[in-house]
Formats: sequence, C-alpha cells, structure tokens
Amino acid sequence: MIKALPGVYIECKRVERLNVPDAIKQAVRDSVDGEKGKPGVFHRRNNEPWLVTMRLDDWIDIYREYFSGMEG
Repeated sequence: MIKALPGVYIECKRVERLNVPDAIKQAVRDSVDGEKGKPGVFHRRNNEPWLVTMRLDDWIDIYREYFSGMEG
C-alpha cells in the first residue's frame, strides 16, 4: 500500500493487462470495505500515463467533501 492521499486506500498495479473488476475487489477487500480509506486502483501500462479507477459512489463522496471544504 502507498500512503499518499488522506482518506484513500491505494492499490497500485503496473501491468500490461489488468483485470479491473478483480483489482477493485482486491482494493475494497484490503481497505476493509473503506475503513482504511476509499479504495482506488492506481494503474498503468508501460509507456502510458497513470490512471485511477474507483467506485463511483466513493469518488462522489471525495468530490463532495473536497468542495464542501472550499465553501467555508
């Protein structure tokens, strides 16, 4: 696990062929279903940029929390 973002549990993968559903399931399981942070899979292929895959509900929660902090 990489500790880089508060509230996000990072599962890091660097492979040419990623089974995204399995990687998300692993991140959810390893994050203890979000208790260690919102699960996200950070992944990339060789010579490609990094991508992040998250469950939509988790991404929306992070987005709302970020912008609610900007209003005050």
